[in-house]
Order: sequence, then structure tokens, then C-alpha cells
Amino acid sequence: LNAGLAGYEQIIRANTALDAVVDDLTRLAEQHADNPAVYRVLGDGLMRQGRLQAALDTYRKALNQL
Repeated sequence: LNAGLAGYEQIIRANTALDAVVDDLTRLAEQHADNPAVYRVLGDGLMRQGRLQAALDTYRKALNQL
């Protein structure tokens, strides 16, 4: 999972395939609801898409798990 998240982070930083990445990460967040790292990377993807409120809500989920 950690290696996959690192790959998604690189794709997000490159600002490519954001829709596909966010969709994948959303599914991962459902499967790994107890992993704050998934929510953090998902939040990064949402920020790149310009979905600020969704990103903030997602980051909040990650913080609540720490």
C-alpha cells in the first residue's frame, strides 16, 4: 500500500490523470478507512483538482485518525 501511495503522490505532483487517481484513491479510502496516509494522498489529489472543501474534509479525516 505504501509503495502504491508513493506512486500516486508522484502522479499527483505531475498533475496528470487526476480524475483516475482520485477515483482510485477514493476506493482505497473505502477499503483502508483506518489508514490516514490514504486520506492524506487523496486530499492532495482533490487539492490539485481544485476541490478545496472536499480536500479539507479529507485531510480532517486523516487528522482524526492520528
